[in-house]
Amino acid sequence: MKFIVFDLEWSPIFRKGKVRGQEITEIGAVEVSVLDGMILIGRRFHCYVRSRRRVSRRNRKFTNMKDTERWLALRLPTVIRSFDSWVGKEPYIFCSWGEVDRRILLKNMQAYHLDFDMVEHRKYFDLQDAFSMEVNQGKGNLIGLGSAVKLLGLRFVGKPHRSVDDAYNNTARVFVEAYHTLEITPEPFIDYLEMDKTYKKKIWYVKLMREKVGVSYKELSEISGISEKELEQIESLEIRKTKKEIAVLTGTLLSMRGETAEKR
Repeated sequence: MKFIVFDLEWSPIFRKGKVRGQEITEIGAVEVSVLDGMILIGRRFHCYVRSRRRVSRRNRKFTNMKDTERWLALRLPTVIRSFDSWVGKEPYIFCSWGEVDRRILLKNMQAYHLDFDMVEHRKYFDLQDAFSMEVNQGKGNLIGLGSAVKLLGLRFVGKPHRSVDDAYNNTARVFVEAYHTLEITPEPFIDYLEMDKTYKKKIWYVKLMREKVGVSYKELSEISGISEKELEQIESLEIRKTKKEIAVLTGTLLSMRGETAEKR
């Protein structure tokens, strides 16, 4: 079994004085393998991200970001392509200290209209939640990374709120030390109930159109070339398709509706 332990840093997006989102400014990740009872820390990934909006001085100080790191950083689409290439095609389980990293990664990818190929059909495991459940025996608040390091008798390495340190030196070590005591229950990386409303509306329209035309999954499958099972998964939001694929499917149904209207 193999895991990708990742950590993000981000800068808040303000609109009218209120936080409306977060822009990723740094991604760090490390490969952790479990083999014959042994847990090994392997490959590492790290990259700064150049945000579209100005990062405040306060946030730069909070995340220990230097001006040179900010100026030389790459945009998110380029970083995600590098991250995807680094991850590869093996069936890794993604893991982070707190579920918020997963949500922010997905939101940022959506903001740049990036496909979810890297995490599509992947599993995710919230290490913070599992560790807190084990230590508090199902009761109490979530435990911070620094506290978890101390509880395990380890020393926090590097600076807090730096992905390069949190992922490599601290989260991965907590994972290794606590692995055999944790209840690891991975879940799908993408929770489609949290996906954007626009996409859900498009899927709702596809389903409504199919029902209005009165076409079965089998009939639609023969025309569209998409398997019956996949059509069901699309409508139930179990899998996500690109805008182009949904547009083609919608066009197919519209043409079928036109044919039905002509027969009448």
